[in-house]
Amino acid sequence: MTSRIGELARLHSLSVGVWALFLIAGLAMVDNYGVSVDTEGQRAIARNTLNYVLHGDQTLLRTHDRLYGAALEAPLFLLTERVLGLEDP
Repeated sequence: MTSRIGELARLHSLSVGVWALFLIAGLAMVDNYGVSVDTEGQRAIARNTLNYVLHGDQTLLRTHDRLYGAALEAPLFLLTERVLGLEDP
């Protein structure tokens, strides 16, 4: 029984070590965790969706992006830009 616990402890230590190496390698290899190329488009979809829902603005219905769902973007946009006042992505 004791050897089984020791074996699990070694396996746990090994897995933690491997994940730590992956984390260190990822932080060393990638130097920019900034804004992706589609951030402005996603923010525009969220802004237009919220303006349509909250104010009845018809801009959303005239854009080609009106068919994309904003189930994630709209609440995040509402939280970050309207509630917290953060405008820089």
